[in-house]
Amino acid sequence: MRFAWSIGLVLTAVLGCGTPSWRLTTRAVSDPMVLPRGLMSLSVGASADRLNTTKRWDWIDQVSLAYGITDKLEIANLTLSYAFLDDAPAPERAPEAQRARLSVALRGGVDGFGYSSLQGFVIIPKISLEIGKHLGDRIYVWGGTGLNASWVASPQPRVSLYTAALWPNAGRQSRVHLAAGGLLQLVDHVALAASVGVDELHACTVPTCAWAARGVWASLGPSIRPRHWLNVAVSGYMGARTRPLASLIPEPTPETAVSPPRNVSWVGVVGAVALLW
Repeated sequence: MRFAWSIGLVLTAVLGCGTPSWRLTTRAVSDPMVLPRGLMSLSVGASADRLNTTKRWDWIDQVSLAYGITDKLEIANLTLSYAFLDDAPAPERAPEAQRARLSVALRGGVDGFGYSSLQGFVIIPKISLEIGKHLGDRIYVWGGTGLNASWVASPQPRVSLYTAALWPNAGRQSRVHLAAGGLLQLVDHVALAASVGVDELHACTVPTCAWAARGVWASLGPSIRPRHWLNVAVSGYMGARTRPLASLIPEPTPETAVSPPRNVSWVGVVGAVALLW
C-alpha cells in the first residue's frame, strides 16, 4: 500500500510538471543533498546479513521511489527531506547559483503505518539530520544523527523481550544513532563510500527509558554510475550489539527456556540499482 501510494504521488507530480531537461553527472560526489526539482529516482535493492549466533543468512529487499518537489524539498516513499544548505557544485542549468559552505538536510516521515487486530493502530516514524562538506572536488564527508521508532496502540505480551539480533521485542521501541562517513570519487564513473556508526535501542517509543541494547557498525563499498541515469552501489558491512548485564529477561519459563545471548555480531552485504530521470 505504501509503495502504491508513492507511485501515485510521483506519477501525479511527473504528469503535472514534466520531467527535467537536465540530468545528474556521472560523478556521485557532485550530487546535491536532495533530488533537484523534477528529477525522479526508482531504486531497487536488497541486503543480506548473517548473525554469529544463528549462523544463517537473512534477506531483505526494498523498492523506493523519490521525487524532487523543489531544489530543496524531496519526497521518498513516505519521507520528506529538506536541504537547508547545499555545498554541492551548482548544476549546469544554474551556474550563477551561490555555493553554500556546508550541506544541511533534515529528513522526517514514516516507514509505514497500518492497523492490527491485536495491537490496534501502528505507526513507524523516523527523523534524521545530516551535515556534510565537500573537500575539494573529489571528497565529501558527512555526519548525522537520527531516531527510528515504532508505536502500537495496544502492545501485547511477548515470550522474549529480545529478538535474535538483540532488538527489543516490543510493540513500542526506538533506535537513536550517530553516524559519519565519506565519499571519494576515484575516477569519473566510480566512487568509494565508507561509513561508521553507533546506536542505542530502547523498549519505548520515545527513548527516555533505560537502554535495552547498544551497537556499532561500519560499511565500505563502491558506487558505480556508468550513465548519468543509472547508479549501482554495493557495500559490505559488519557490526556488533550488546545488551545490559542486568538482563531485562524474566526468569525462564517452559516457553523461554533459552535466553538470548548477551552479545551478537554480524556481517552482511547490501546492494541497490537506481534509475534516474
